[in-house]
Amino acid sequence: MRLDRQTIASTLRRGATGCLMALAIVMPTARPATALGDGDVEVVRPPILHPVQGPVERYYVQFSARGGEGSITGHVNIRTVAVLGGGRRVITSLFGFYADGGAEEYLQSVAGTPGVVGFNRLDLTERPVAAFRVTISEDQHARILAAVTRLRRTERWFELFSRNCNYLAGRIARLIGLKAPGDTAQLPEDYVAEMQALNGR
Repeated sequence: MRLDRQTIASTLRRGATGCLMALAIVMPTARPATALGDGDVEVVRPPILHPVQGPVERYYVQFSARGGEGSITGHVNIRTVAVLGGGRRVITSLFGFYADGGAEEYLQSVAGTPGVVGFNRLDLTERPVAAFRVTISEDQHARILAAVTRLRRTERWFELFSRNCNYLAGRIARLIGLKAPGDTAQLPEDYVAEMQALNGR
């Protein structure tokens, strides 16, 4: 049986029992997390936090969903970007929420497993399948960076259907006054697309 992302989406809609069966099918071929740069499934690194000194023309936040490379369900990551003079762009933060341990933790994450706020190389290199970008103020930018530092300490438990990468994206969205979907048990690209629609963009 071939398990593709449409099958995963269908099982997510059916709930935990269906998704657990789907994950059990795919897990024998999944690789465990390995050292950074060694294979296509990578360990999670601390989030990028890079405040910019000097004049900034504007800031924006982007919620990006990438596909299934290096994971089973895909992933949502959040980045903030400072646009400097001449249009130069600097990533000031990059982060998401992961099961701590990589692919082998997915079965356990149905019930719950340790989680970590961070990023991996695929967040930088893989083209998003969906993205939602919003211009933010300097104050909103500072609030996001402060929240990432705080969330690294407080968000330590990951659950596939609720307390997942979509959940963290929703927290950040609401922090700066955006609307976010209530249903976190959906594929990342669907979650980002719904967030965009809720905010009329």
